[in-house]
Amino acid sequence: MTRRILLERHRATAARATIDAGTFDYSVTFPESNVAKRFAATEDPTRGFFLEDYLDDWLEGRKKVLKSSTWNDYRKTVRGVLVPEFGRKTLAGSRADST
Repeated sequence: MTRRILLERHRATAARATIDAGTFDYSVTFPESNVAKRFAATEDPTRGFFLEDYLDDWLEGRKKVLKSSTWNDYRKTVRGVLVPEFGRKTLAGSRADST
């Protein structure tokens, strides 16, 4: 195995451990990512990337790879359950709320 593969596996294992512990911080794990700022904690909880936006993007990204019936079930769950309950929370705010 190459050094790069070993490093990527280590990074993935570390990320999974922080997710399991509820301490995962996207902007720390992937600081060079173009989307890291969306996940960064902010002083103002009304700023940042809302869960609703993330879920809509995620849902649209799945449309091409899922059967239409599965995608429609996901859409109903996202828009009918998750967005009304959590949609206006920021990703950073939801991370802070979970601890």
